[in-house]
Amino acid sequence: MRNKRLILCLLLSACLKAQTPASVSGSVTNAVTGAPLPRVHVRLDLDGEWNREYGAMTTSDGRFSVTNVEPGTYTVTTERVGFSSSDVDELDSKIVVRSGENRNDINLKMLPSGAISGRVTNADGDPVEGAEVTAESFPGVSGGDDVSKTDAKGYFRIGGLPPGKYRVKATPENRYTPPEQRTDGTVDIQDAPTYFPGAATFRQGSRAEVAAGVEASGVEIRLNRVPIVSVSGKVEGAPLGAFNAQLLIAARDGSSHSAAGIKPDGTFRVWRLLPGKYEIRATWQAPGGMDVESVPVPFEIAGSSIPGLALRVLPPSDITGRLAFQDDAARPPRNAPAILTFARLGIWAGGTRAEVSADGSFHLTQLPAGRYRLIASWSNVYIAATRAGTVETEGALLDLTNGGSGELSVRMSSSLGSLSGIVADGNRSTAGAHVMLECDGESADDDPSALQFAIVGAAGRYSFDGIAPGKYKIAAVNEVPGRAWTPDAYEDLMESVEIHPGEHVSHDLKRRSPDEP
Repeated sequence: MRNKRLILCLLLSACLKAQTPASVSGSVTNAVTGAPLPRVHVRLDLDGEWNREYGAMTTSDGRFSVTNVEPGTYTVTTERVGFSSSDVDELDSKIVVRSGENRNDINLKMLPSGAISGRVTNADGDPVEGAEVTAESFPGVSGGDDVSKTDAKGYFRIGGLPPGKYRVKATPENRYTPPEQRTDGTVDIQDAPTYFPGAATFRQGSRAEVAAGVEASGVEIRLNRVPIVSVSGKVEGAPLGAFNAQLLIAARDGSSHSAAGIKPDGTFRVWRLLPGKYEIRATWQAPGGMDVESVPVPFEIAGSSIPGLALRVLPPSDITGRLAFQDDAARPPRNAPAILTFARLGIWAGGTRAEVSADGSFHLTQLPAGRYRLIASWSNVYIAATRAGTVETEGALLDLTNGGSGELSVRMSSSLGSLSGIVADGNRSTAGAHVMLECDGESADDDPSALQFAIVGAAGRYSFDGIAPGKYKIAAVNEVPGRAWTPDAYEDLMESVEIHPGEHVSHDLKRRSPDEP
Protein backbone atom coordinates (compact mmCIF):
# COMPACT_ATOMS: atom_id res chain seq x y z
CA MET A 1 0.00 0.00 0.00
CA ARG A 2 2.86 2.37 0.92
CA ASN A 3 4.50 1.74 -2.48
CA LYS A 4 1.26 2.52 -4.31
CA ARG A 5 0.92 5.83 -2.47
CA LEU A 6 4.54 6.69 -3.30
CA ILE A 7 3.94 5.97 -6.99
CA LEU A 8 0.80 8.16 -7.01
CA CYS A 9 2.68 11.03 -5.36
CA LEU A 10 5.48 10.77 -7.89
CA LEU A 11 3.03 10.75 -10.78
CA LEU A 12 1.20 13.78 -9.36
CA SER A 13 4.49 15.61 -8.87
CA ALA A 14 5.52 14.85 -12.45
CA CYS A 15 2.20 16.15 -13.78
CA LEU A 16 2.55 19.37 -11.79
CA LYS A 17 6.09 19.89 -13.08
CA ALA A 18 4.93 19.19 -16.64
CA GLN A 19 2.28 21.90 -16.39
CA THR A 20 4.06 24.87 -14.83
CA PRO A 21 1.93 28.04 -14.70
CA ALA A 22 2.79 30.67 -17.29
CA SER A 23 2.39 34.46 -17.54
CA VAL A 24 1.06 36.79 -20.20
CA SER A 25 1.84 40.51 -20.44
CA GLY A 26 1.86 43.29 -22.99
CA SER A 27 0.42 46.67 -23.84
CA VAL A 28 -2.68 48.29 -25.32
CA THR A 29 -2.42 51.46 -27.41
CA ASN A 30 -4.65 53.81 -29.35
CA ALA A 31 -4.51 52.60 -32.98
CA VAL A 32 -4.84 56.20 -34.27
CA THR A 33 -2.47 58.15 -32.02
CA GLY A 34 -0.24 55.38 -30.70
CA ALA A 35 -0.76 56.62 -27.13
CA PRO A 36 -0.99 54.03 -24.33
CA LEU A 37 -4.51 53.22 -23.15
CA PRO A 38 -5.18 52.92 -19.42
CA ARG A 39 -8.24 51.23 -17.86
CA VAL A 40 -8.59 48.63 -20.64
CA HIS A 41 -10.04 45.30 -19.54
CA VAL A 42 -7.95 42.53 -21.13
CA ARG A 43 -9.48 39.04 -20.91
CA LEU A 44 -8.04 35.60 -21.73
CA ASP A 45 -10.59 32.82 -22.36
CA LEU A 46 -9.25 29.26 -22.35
CA ASP A 47 -10.53 27.28 -25.33
CA GLY A 48 -12.84 24.43 -24.38
CA GLU A 49 -13.33 25.71 -20.81
CA TRP A 50 -16.32 28.05 -20.63
CA ASN A 51 -15.63 28.95 -16.98
CA ARG A 52 -11.84 29.39 -17.20
CA GLU A 53 -11.02 33.08 -17.67
CA TYR A 54 -8.12 35.35 -16.72
CA GLY A 55 -8.27 39.12 -16.71
CA ALA A 56 -6.35 42.31 -16.02
CA MET A 57 -6.70 46.09 -16.30
CA THR A 58 -4.09 48.19 -18.04
CA THR A 59 -2.16 50.70 -15.96
CA SER A 60 -1.55 54.37 -16.76
CA ASP A 61 1.18 53.38 -19.23
CA GLY A 62 -1.11 50.94 -21.05
CA ARG A 63 0.61 47.83 -19.66
CA PHE A 64 -1.09 44.69 -18.37
CA SER A 65 0.11 41.45 -16.80
CA VAL A 66 -1.57 38.14 -16.00
CA THR A 67 0.28 35.52 -13.92
CA ASN A 68 -0.38 31.90 -12.94
CA VAL A 69 -1.95 31.20 -16.33
CA GLU A 70 -2.73 27.58 -17.14
CA PRO A 71 -1.00 26.47 -20.37
CA GLY A 72 -3.34 26.28 -23.37
CA THR A 73 -4.86 28.18 -26.27
CA TYR A 74 -6.63 31.43 -25.39
CA THR A 75 -8.88 33.96 -27.07
CA VAL A 76 -7.82 37.53 -26.25
CA THR A 77 -10.43 40.29 -26.01
CA THR A 78 -10.22 43.94 -24.99
CA GLU A 79 -12.91 46.23 -23.63
CA ARG A 80 -12.97 49.93 -22.87
CA VAL A 81 -15.77 52.46 -23.11
CA GLY A 82 -15.26 54.67 -26.15
CA PHE A 83 -13.03 52.19 -27.99
CA SER A 84 -13.41 49.12 -30.17
CA SER A 85 -11.05 46.33 -31.19
CA SER A 86 -8.73 47.16 -34.06
CA ASP A 87 -8.50 44.99 -37.14
CA VAL A 88 -4.80 45.88 -37.40
CA ASP A 89 -3.67 43.19 -34.98
CA GLU A 90 -6.71 40.96 -35.29
CA LEU A 91 -7.87 41.30 -31.72
CA ASP A 92 -10.28 38.64 -30.51
CA SER A 93 -7.71 36.20 -31.96
CA LYS A 94 -6.03 33.22 -30.34
CA ILE A 95 -2.68 32.94 -28.60
CA VAL A 96 -0.88 29.80 -27.42
CA VAL A 97 0.58 29.82 -23.91
CA ARG A 98 3.07 27.03 -23.16
CA SER A 99 4.02 25.57 -19.81
CA GLY A 100 6.28 27.92 -17.81
CA GLU A 101 6.37 30.47 -20.64
CA ASN A 102 6.50 34.23 -20.10
CA ARG A 103 4.54 35.69 -23.02
CA ASN A 104 5.44 39.39 -22.92
CA ASP A 105 4.81 40.17 -26.58
CA ILE A 106 1.02 40.70 -26.58
CA ASN A 107 0.77 44.21 -28.03
CA LEU A 108 -2.81 45.18 -28.74
CA LYS A 109 -4.44 48.18 -30.39
CA MET A 110 -7.89 49.71 -30.03
CA LEU A 111 -9.70 52.20 -32.24
CA PRO A 112 -11.64 55.15 -30.81
CA SER A 113 -15.33 54.43 -31.32
CA GLY A 114 -17.47 56.67 -33.47
CA ALA A 115 -21.12 57.66 -33.35
CA ILE A 116 -24.11 58.49 -35.53
CA SER A 117 -26.61 61.18 -34.63
CA GLY A 118 -29.63 62.64 -36.34
CA ARG A 119 -33.38 63.03 -36.24
CA VAL A 120 -36.48 60.98 -37.05
CA THR A 121 -39.64 62.57 -38.43
CA ASN A 122 -42.90 61.27 -39.84
CA ALA A 123 -44.08 61.71 -43.43
CA ASP A 124 -45.36 65.22 -42.55
CA GLY A 125 -42.00 66.27 -41.15
CA ASP A 126 -43.11 66.22 -37.49
CA PRO A 127 -40.68 64.78 -34.90
CA VAL A 128 -41.23 61.18 -33.78
CA GLU A 129 -40.62 60.41 -30.11
CA GLY A 130 -39.78 56.94 -28.77
CA ALA A 131 -38.60 55.41 -32.06
CA GLU A 132 -35.83 52.79 -31.77
CA VAL A 133 -32.82 53.57 -33.96
CA THR A 134 -30.10 51.05 -34.84
CA ALA A 135 -27.02 51.12 -37.08
CA GLU A 136 -26.73 47.95 -39.18
CA SER A 137 -23.51 46.82 -40.83
CA PHE A 138 -25.40 43.86 -42.33
CA PRO A 139 -29.14 43.15 -42.56
CA GLY A 140 -30.39 42.72 -39.00
CA VAL A 141 -26.85 42.92 -37.50
CA SER A 142 -26.44 46.02 -35.36
CA GLY A 143 -23.25 47.61 -34.11
CA GLY A 144 -22.52 49.93 -31.21
CA ASP A 145 -25.06 50.58 -28.48
CA ASP A 146 -28.00 48.18 -28.47
CA VAL A 147 -30.78 50.73 -29.05
CA SER A 148 -31.06 54.50 -29.22
CA LYS A 149 -34.48 56.03 -28.62
CA THR A 150 -35.53 59.34 -30.07
CA ASP A 151 -36.36 62.15 -27.67
CA ALA A 152 -39.37 64.48 -27.71
CA LYS A 153 -37.85 66.40 -30.64
CA GLY A 154 -37.01 63.24 -32.61
CA TYR A 155 -33.25 63.37 -32.02
CA PHE A 156 -31.08 60.28 -31.47
CA ARG A 157 -27.44 59.33 -30.96
CA ILE A 158 -25.86 55.86 -31.40
CA GLY A 159 -22.45 55.56 -29.77
CA GLY A 160 -19.82 52.85 -29.46
CA LEU A 161 -19.57 52.24 -33.22
CA PRO A 162 -16.43 50.72 -34.73
CA PRO A 163 -15.27 52.58 -37.87
CA GLY A 164 -17.26 51.50 -40.90
CA LYS A 165 -20.30 52.11 -43.05
CA TYR A 166 -23.78 51.63 -41.62
CA ARG A 167 -27.36 51.73 -42.72
CA VAL A 168 -29.43 53.41 -40.02
CA LYS A 169 -32.92 52.07 -39.26
CA ALA A 170 -35.70 53.76 -37.28
CA THR A 171 -38.54 51.63 -35.90
CA PRO A 172 -41.51 53.57 -34.46
CA GLU A 173 -43.55 52.34 -31.50
CA ASN A 174 -46.43 50.02 -32.39
CA ARG A 175 -49.59 49.75 -30.28
CA TYR A 176 -51.13 46.78 -32.13
CA THR A 177 -54.57 48.42 -31.76
CA PRO A 178 -57.43 48.75 -34.28
CA PRO A 179 -57.53 51.98 -36.31
CA GLU A 180 -59.23 54.89 -34.61
CA GLN A 181 -62.82 55.67 -35.62
CA ARG A 182 -62.71 59.33 -36.67
CA THR A 183 -65.49 61.70 -37.72
CA ASP A 184 -63.41 64.80 -38.45
CA GLY A 185 -62.47 63.79 -41.98
CA THR A 186 -59.01 62.47 -41.05
CA VAL A 187 -57.88 58.86 -41.02
CA ASP A 188 -55.62 56.95 -38.67
CA ILE A 189 -52.16 56.23 -40.12
CA GLN A 190 -49.25 53.92 -39.31
CA ASP A 191 -45.55 54.65 -39.58
CA ALA A 192 -43.28 51.83 -40.72
CA PRO A 193 -39.66 50.92 -39.92
CA THR A 194 -37.53 52.97 -42.33
CA TYR A 195 -33.87 53.07 -43.35
CA PHE A 196 -32.04 56.37 -43.83
CA PRO A 197 -33.09 58.54 -45.55
CA GLY A 198 -36.53 57.05 -46.34
CA ALA A 199 -36.07 53.51 -47.69
CA ALA A 200 -38.14 50.40 -46.98
CA THR A 201 -35.29 47.85 -47.15
CA PHE A 202 -31.65 47.54 -46.11
CA ARG A 203 -30.31 47.53 -49.66
CA GLN A 204 -32.34 50.59 -50.65
CA GLY A 205 -31.00 52.64 -47.76
CA SER A 206 -28.04 55.02 -47.90
CA ARG A 207 -24.92 54.47 -45.82
CA ALA A 208 -23.59 56.66 -43.04
CA GLU A 209 -19.80 56.43 -42.76
CA VAL A 210 -18.20 56.49 -39.30
CA ALA A 211 -14.50 57.27 -38.86
CA ALA A 212 -12.48 56.43 -35.74
CA GLY A 213 -13.45 58.79 -32.93
CA VAL A 214 -15.75 60.82 -35.18
CA GLU A 215 -19.50 61.43 -34.92
CA ALA A 216 -21.44 61.29 -38.20
CA SER A 217 -24.20 63.83 -37.63
CA GLY A 218 -27.17 65.04 -39.63
CA VAL A 219 -28.66 61.60 -40.38
CA GLU A 220 -32.28 62.52 -41.07
CA ILE A 221 -34.82 59.70 -41.42
CA ARG A 222 -38.36 60.38 -42.65
CA LEU A 223 -40.63 57.44 -41.83
CA ASN A 224 -42.67 55.73 -44.50
CA ARG A 225 -46.37 55.06 -44.04
CA VAL A 226 -48.08 51.72 -44.58
CA PRO A 227 -51.74 50.67 -44.54
CA ILE A 228 -53.18 49.58 -41.20
CA VAL A 229 -54.02 45.91 -41.73
CA SER A 230 -55.09 42.97 -39.60
CA VAL A 231 -54.67 39.21 -39.37
CA SER A 232 -57.76 37.31 -38.27
CA GLY A 233 -59.00 33.77 -37.98
CA LYS A 234 -60.23 31.10 -35.60
CA VAL A 235 -58.72 28.57 -33.24
CA GLU A 236 -60.04 25.04 -33.70
CA GLY A 237 -59.79 22.17 -31.24
CA ALA A 238 -58.93 24.14 -28.10
CA PRO A 239 -58.77 21.77 -25.10
CA LEU A 240 -61.61 21.80 -22.58
CA GLY A 241 -60.82 23.60 -19.36
CA ALA A 242 -57.74 25.34 -20.78
CA PHE A 243 -56.95 28.86 -19.59
CA ASN A 244 -54.52 31.74 -20.17
CA ALA A 245 -55.02 31.63 -23.94
CA GLN A 246 -52.52 33.70 -25.92
CA LEU A 247 -51.55 34.38 -29.50
CA LEU A 248 -47.83 34.29 -30.20
CA ILE A 249 -46.59 35.95 -33.37
CA ALA A 250 -42.94 35.78 -34.45
CA ALA A 251 -41.34 37.59 -37.38
CA ARG A 252 -38.39 36.40 -39.43
CA ASP A 253 -36.43 39.47 -38.35
CA GLY A 254 -36.42 38.14 -34.79
CA SER A 255 -39.15 40.36 -33.32
CA SER A 256 -42.14 38.85 -31.57
CA HIS A 257 -45.55 39.90 -30.30
CA SER A 258 -47.91 38.37 -27.74
CA ALA A 259 -51.63 39.12 -27.48
CA ALA A 260 -54.40 37.69 -25.31
CA GLY A 261 -56.85 38.22 -28.13
CA ILE A 262 -58.68 34.88 -28.44
CA LYS A 263 -62.42 35.30 -27.86
CA PRO A 264 -64.58 32.62 -26.19
CA ASP A 265 -65.76 31.41 -29.61
CA GLY A 266 -62.13 30.95 -30.72
CA THR A 267 -61.94 33.91 -33.10
CA PHE A 268 -59.10 36.43 -33.04
CA ARG A 269 -57.87 39.55 -34.82
CA VAL A 270 -54.49 41.27 -34.53
CA TRP A 271 -53.97 44.78 -35.91
CA ARG A 272 -51.07 46.84 -37.21
CA LEU A 273 -48.63 44.10 -38.20
CA LEU A 274 -45.96 45.58 -40.45
CA PRO A 275 -44.93 44.18 -43.85
CA GLY A 276 -42.91 40.98 -43.49
CA LYS A 277 -43.02 37.22 -42.97
CA TYR A 278 -44.47 35.77 -39.76
CA GLU A 279 -45.66 32.67 -37.96
CA ILE A 280 -48.61 32.58 -35.57
CA ARG A 281 -49.72 30.02 -33.02
CA ALA A 282 -52.09 29.83 -30.06
CA THR A 283 -51.05 28.56 -26.62
CA TRP A 284 -52.94 27.59 -23.46
CA GLN A 285 -52.37 26.11 -20.06
CA ALA A 286 -54.42 22.95 -19.69
CA PRO A 287 -55.67 21.48 -16.40
CA GLY A 288 -52.82 19.70 -14.66
CA GLY A 289 -50.21 22.28 -15.70
CA MET A 290 -49.58 21.04 -19.26
CA ASP A 291 -48.89 23.55 -22.03
CA VAL A 292 -50.93 23.13 -25.22
CA GLU A 293 -50.28 24.86 -28.53
CA SER A 294 -51.71 24.95 -32.02
CA VAL A 295 -49.81 24.08 -35.19
CA PRO A 296 -47.80 27.19 -36.26
CA VAL A 297 -49.15 28.84 -39.42
CA PRO A 298 -46.90 31.00 -41.64
CA PHE A 299 -48.20 34.14 -43.34
CA GLU A 300 -46.86 37.27 -45.03
CA ILE A 301 -48.06 40.86 -44.69
CA ALA A 302 -47.77 42.70 -47.99
CA GLY A 303 -50.14 45.70 -47.73
CA SER A 304 -53.55 44.08 -47.15
CA SER A 305 -55.38 42.27 -44.35
CA ILE A 306 -55.30 38.49 -44.06
CA PRO A 307 -58.59 36.87 -42.96
CA GLY A 308 -59.54 33.28 -42.27
CA LEU A 309 -56.41 31.81 -40.69
CA ALA A 310 -57.19 28.48 -39.03
CA LEU A 311 -55.13 27.61 -35.96
CA ARG A 312 -55.69 23.93 -35.20
CA VAL A 313 -54.79 21.90 -32.17
CA LEU A 314 -53.86 18.43 -33.39
CA PRO A 315 -52.69 15.40 -31.43
CA PRO A 316 -49.03 14.40 -31.87
CA SER A 317 -48.21 11.52 -34.21
CA ASP A 318 -46.76 8.08 -33.56
CA ILE A 319 -44.67 7.08 -36.59
CA THR A 320 -43.16 3.76 -37.54
CA GLY A 321 -40.78 3.92 -40.46
CA ARG A 322 -38.18 2.08 -42.47
CA LEU A 323 -35.27 3.15 -44.64
CA ALA A 324 -34.94 2.02 -48.25
CA PHE A 325 -31.63 2.34 -50.13
CA GLN A 326 -31.09 3.18 -53.79
CA ASP A 327 -27.50 1.91 -53.52
CA ASP A 328 -25.30 0.16 -50.96
CA ALA A 329 -23.18 3.29 -50.39
CA ALA A 330 -26.25 4.98 -48.87
CA ARG A 331 -26.45 2.49 -46.02
CA PRO A 332 -25.31 3.64 -42.55
CA PRO A 333 -21.95 2.36 -41.29
CA ARG A 334 -22.13 -0.69 -39.07
CA ASN A 335 -19.67 0.58 -36.47
CA ALA A 336 -21.57 3.77 -35.55
CA PRO A 337 -25.12 4.56 -34.38
CA ALA A 338 -27.49 5.67 -37.15
CA ILE A 339 -29.78 8.58 -36.27
CA LEU A 340 -32.57 10.14 -38.33
CA THR A 341 -33.37 13.68 -37.17
CA PHE A 342 -36.80 15.22 -37.77
CA ALA A 343 -35.92 18.95 -37.86
CA ARG A 344 -39.02 21.08 -37.45
CA LEU A 345 -39.17 23.92 -39.96
CA GLY A 346 -40.26 27.46 -39.26
CA ILE A 347 -39.39 30.28 -36.91
CA TRP A 348 -40.16 28.08 -33.92
CA ALA A 349 -37.75 25.35 -34.90
CA GLY A 350 -36.90 22.20 -33.01
CA GLY A 351 -35.88 18.62 -33.57
CA THR A 352 -36.64 15.03 -32.64
CA ARG A 353 -34.21 12.15 -33.09
CA ALA A 354 -35.03 8.55 -34.03
CA GLU A 355 -32.54 5.71 -33.71
CA VAL A 356 -32.35 3.50 -36.80
CA SER A 357 -32.11 -0.24 -36.12
CA ALA A 358 -29.85 -2.61 -38.03
CA ASP A 359 -32.79 -3.62 -40.26
CA GLY A 360 -33.43 0.03 -41.19
CA SER A 361 -36.53 0.47 -39.04
CA PHE A 362 -37.22 3.39 -36.67
CA HIS A 363 -40.02 4.53 -34.40
CA LEU A 364 -41.15 7.92 -33.07
CA THR A 365 -43.81 8.73 -30.50
CA GLN A 366 -45.58 12.00 -29.78
CA LEU A 367 -44.18 13.92 -32.78
CA PRO A 368 -45.92 17.36 -32.83
CA ALA A 369 -47.82 18.32 -35.97
CA GLY A 370 -45.79 20.52 -38.32
CA ARG A 371 -43.39 20.52 -41.25
CA TYR A 372 -40.07 18.69 -40.97
CA ARG A 373 -36.84 18.16 -42.85
CA LEU A 374 -35.30 14.72 -42.37
CA ILE A 375 -31.53 14.61 -41.81
CA ALA A 376 -29.37 11.47 -41.64
CA SER A 377 -26.48 11.33 -39.17
CA TRP A 378 -24.09 9.52 -41.54
CA SER A 379 -22.23 11.33 -44.30
CA ASN A 380 -22.33 11.19 -48.10
CA VAL A 381 -26.07 10.50 -48.33
CA TYR A 382 -29.24 12.44 -48.95
CA ILE A 383 -32.93 11.68 -48.65
CA ALA A 384 -34.31 11.20 -52.14
CA ALA A 385 -37.98 10.78 -51.23
CA THR A 386 -40.44 10.01 -48.45
CA ARG A 387 -43.62 7.97 -48.76
CA ALA A 388 -46.44 8.16 -46.24
CA GLY A 389 -49.06 5.57 -47.08
CA THR A 390 -49.53 5.82 -50.85
CA VAL A 391 -48.28 9.43 -51.16
CA GLU A 392 -44.63 9.83 -52.21
CA THR A 393 -42.84 13.19 -52.03
CA GLU A 394 -39.44 13.94 -53.55
CA GLY A 395 -36.79 15.29 -51.21
CA ALA A 396 -36.38 15.36 -47.46
CA LEU A 397 -39.50 17.35 -46.53
CA LEU A 398 -42.24 15.72 -44.48
CA ASP A 399 -45.53 17.59 -44.09
CA LEU A 400 -47.38 16.67 -40.90
CA THR A 401 -49.34 19.92 -40.56
CA ASN A 402 -52.52 17.81 -40.72
CA GLY A 403 -51.08 15.27 -38.30
CA GLY A 404 -50.73 11.66 -39.28
CA SER A 405 -49.67 8.34 -37.90
CA GLY A 406 -48.62 5.16 -39.60
CA GLU A 407 -45.91 3.72 -41.80
CA LEU A 408 -43.29 6.03 -43.30
CA SER A 409 -40.78 4.94 -45.93
CA VAL A 410 -37.61 7.01 -46.39
CA ARG A 411 -35.55 6.41 -49.55
CA MET A 412 -31.80 7.14 -49.23
CA SER A 413 -29.24 7.75 -51.98
CA SER A 414 -25.53 8.52 -52.22
CA SER A 415 -25.72 10.19 -55.68
CA LEU A 416 -24.74 13.61 -54.38
CA GLY A 417 -23.68 16.44 -56.65
CA SER A 418 -21.11 19.22 -56.42
CA LEU A 419 -20.82 22.85 -57.47
CA SER A 420 -17.79 25.04 -58.09
CA GLY A 421 -16.67 28.07 -60.04
CA ILE A 422 -14.68 31.27 -60.17
CA VAL A 423 -15.73 34.48 -58.40
CA ALA A 424 -14.69 37.58 -60.35
CA ASP A 425 -14.62 41.28 -59.37
CA GLY A 426 -12.82 43.15 -62.12
CA ASN A 427 -9.10 43.17 -61.39
CA ARG A 428 -9.56 42.89 -57.62
CA SER A 429 -8.88 39.71 -55.69
CA THR A 430 -11.97 37.92 -54.40
CA ALA A 431 -10.11 35.68 -51.93
CA GLY A 432 -11.96 35.57 -48.63
CA ALA A 433 -15.32 36.51 -50.10
CA HIS A 434 -18.33 34.36 -49.19
CA VAL A 435 -20.60 32.42 -51.52
CA MET A 436 -24.16 31.80 -50.31
CA LEU A 437 -26.05 28.74 -51.51
CA GLU A 438 -29.73 28.51 -50.61
CA CYS A 439 -32.37 25.90 -51.42
CA ASP A 440 -34.83 27.35 -53.91
CA GLY A 441 -38.23 26.13 -52.80
CA GLU A 442 -41.14 26.64 -50.47
CA SER A 443 -39.11 25.49 -47.45
CA ALA A 444 -36.22 27.93 -48.00
CA ASP A 445 -37.75 30.69 -45.87
CA ASP A 446 -38.06 28.60 -42.72
CA ASP A 447 -35.41 25.92 -43.10
CA PRO A 448 -32.11 26.78 -41.35
CA SER A 449 -30.32 23.97 -43.22
CA ALA A 450 -31.33 25.53 -46.55
CA LEU A 451 -28.47 28.07 -46.37
CA GLN A 452 -24.81 27.10 -46.85
CA PHE A 453 -21.61 29.19 -47.12
CA ALA A 454 -18.28 28.67 -48.86
CA ILE A 455 -15.18 30.86 -48.64
CA VAL A 456 -13.47 31.86 -51.88
CA GLY A 457 -9.86 30.62 -52.10
CA ALA A 458 -6.68 32.40 -53.17
CA ALA A 459 -7.29 31.60 -56.84
CA GLY A 460 -10.81 33.04 -56.71
CA ARG A 461 -12.40 29.59 -56.71
CA TYR A 462 -15.23 28.34 -54.53
CA SER A 463 -16.70 24.85 -54.19
CA PHE A 464 -19.56 22.99 -52.53
CA ASP A 465 -19.31 19.21 -52.24
CA GLY A 466 -21.94 16.68 -51.23
CA ILE A 467 -24.96 18.65 -52.45
CA ALA A 468 -28.35 16.98 -52.56
CA PRO A 469 -29.96 17.23 -56.02
CA GLY A 470 -32.38 20.12 -56.42
CA LYS A 471 -32.82 23.77 -57.34
CA TYR A 472 -30.70 26.41 -55.61
CA LYS A 473 -30.03 30.15 -55.50
CA ILE A 474 -26.46 31.41 -55.26
CA ALA A 475 -24.60 34.72 -54.83
CA ALA A 476 -21.07 35.91 -53.93
CA VAL A 477 -20.72 38.74 -51.40
CA ASN A 478 -17.93 40.29 -49.35
CA GLU A 479 -18.66 38.60 -46.04
CA VAL A 480 -21.42 37.01 -44.02
CA PRO A 481 -21.77 37.60 -40.26
CA GLY A 482 -23.16 34.18 -39.31
CA ARG A 483 -25.73 31.49 -39.87
CA ALA A 484 -28.39 33.40 -37.97
CA TRP A 485 -28.37 35.88 -40.81
CA THR A 486 -30.76 35.40 -43.74
CA PRO A 487 -30.13 36.34 -47.40
CA ASP A 488 -33.36 38.29 -47.98
CA ALA A 489 -31.46 41.51 -48.63
CA TYR A 490 -29.65 39.84 -51.55
CA GLU A 491 -32.70 38.31 -53.19
CA ASP A 492 -32.31 40.46 -56.31
CA LEU A 493 -28.64 39.44 -56.67
CA MET A 494 -29.02 35.69 -56.42
CA GLU A 495 -28.74 33.47 -59.49
CA SER A 496 -30.45 30.13 -60.11
CA VAL A 497 -28.64 26.81 -60.49
CA GLU A 498 -29.87 23.22 -60.59
CA ILE A 499 -28.00 20.09 -59.45
CA HIS A 500 -28.95 16.62 -60.73
CA PRO A 501 -28.02 13.31 -59.03
CA GLY A 502 -24.25 12.70 -59.22
CA GLU A 503 -23.70 15.82 -61.34
CA HIS A 504 -20.87 18.34 -61.05
CA VAL A 505 -21.95 21.86 -62.07
CA SER A 506 -19.56 24.70 -62.86
CA HIS A 507 -21.03 28.15 -62.27
CA ASP A 508 -18.96 31.36 -62.26
CA LEU A 509 -20.10 34.38 -60.25
CA LYS A 510 -19.52 38.10 -59.94
CA ARG A 511 -18.95 39.30 -56.41
CA ARG A 512 -21.64 41.68 -55.18
CA SER A 513 -21.39 43.78 -52.05
CA PRO A 514 -24.15 44.56 -49.55
CA ASP A 515 -23.08 48.18 -49.99
CA GLU A 516 -23.98 48.23 -53.68
CA PRO A 517 -27.23 50.06 -54.51
